Amino acid sequence: MARVLERVAAGDATGATAEMRSSGLETSEAEAYSDLVARPPDLPDAESRLRAAQNALEAPAPAGDPVQERAEIKRILSLRRYAGNQPSAWDRFWNWVGNRIVDWLSSLNLPAGAFVIPTWIWLALLVAALAIAAVGVALIAGLSRRSRRRRGAAALAIEPARMVRERFQEADRLSAAGDWNGAVRALAEAVATRLSGEPWWATSPQTLRELFRQAGRLDSLRQLLLAFETVVYGRRSIDEAGYRAAEAAAAAIRAQPPSQEVAA
Repeated sequence: MARVLERVAAGDATGATAEMRSSGLETSEAEAYSDLVARPPDLPDAESRLRAAQNALEAPAPAGDPVQERAEIKRILSLRRYAGNQPSAWDRFWNWVGNRIVDWLSSLNLPAGAFVIPTWIWLALLVAALAIAAVGVALIAGLSRRSRRRRGAAALAIEPARMVRERFQEADRLSAAGDWNGAVRALAEAVATRLSGEPWWATSPQTLRELFRQAGRLDSLRQLLLAFETVVYGRRSIDEAGYRAAEAAAAAIRAQPPSQEVAA
């Protein structure tokens, strides 16, 4: 920088330009370099810029307050956008445990190499840890599957006759509240369960139309089927007249004694 300034002060723009290129200043001080290569060169502006850069380089860096700087770092790291980068409470706990173990071992003043463990032991411990983890995962998965099977068995163990009664009562309650769509769903489930002899909505792969056809009730239950398909498949609402027609179609099935749930 000093040699470049000497050339500039002497009015030697060409020499100053060469000095800047040789020292790499043409990139860091691009404005001053542009002044020197201009035609005619702007030597006063180039000298001003170069002296300002030299003064900045020679000035001592301001000493900050370490306490204030640490507080500012903590404040920045506590911002919400950095929350995901913080170690979890579990990680902090294990870090604390590890530090306490290291402190305890350090306090024993044991000779160097006292706790050097062969590599094969570390590998064996790793294999054992992986095996334990695999067993734990298998046990958890098995318990989860058994829990799901128990819940499914409980759902299938519901007495069909009670299911029929509850769904007919639900249909009455919803229709009294003016919820015709919900009422026709409950009514269809009650009829389907009575015809199939099992909780139809939970177990049967058949559609309502297939069930009615198989039971030989397709024509007599057509109004119920059409109302159900309008609500479930067509995603449209029915009015009171539509529900009452479905209710009338289901009346014969509803009056059927529970002992005759399964239709021939």
